[in-house]
Amino acid sequence: MANVELQYLTHPQFTWVHAVKAVKDGSTVGSVMITEKRDGSIYLSCFSVNEKFRNQGIGRKILQFTKSKYREKKISLDTNKNYQAAYHLYLSERFKVTKDGKCYVKMGFEPNK
Repeated sequence: MANVELQYLTHPQFTWVHAVKAVKDGSTVGSVMITEKRDGSIYLSCFSVNEKFRNQGIGRKILQFTKSKYREKKISLDTNKNYQAAYHLYLSERFKVTKDGKCYVKMGFEPNK
């Protein structure tokens, strides 16, 4: 896995919005937005890794960090089925397809399952 520093960020006004960013040599190389939903679950959005840094384990490191931070929470996300690397990353991290659409799928992770 790439040698990156993960930073957990909180919004000063919107306490239900957070982010995790991966930093390498002072530059952000990946990130994910985290929203705490009213039902207590977590929704991940805007998950990305800079193209130059893909296939180095950065996305997995961000996802594993996020899962450990919210280890008691259900986590959901939407992804495009055509983004095969991301889709397979989520499957390998025990996310399950909860709704299958034409291009997009909803995926979810439940701890201890």
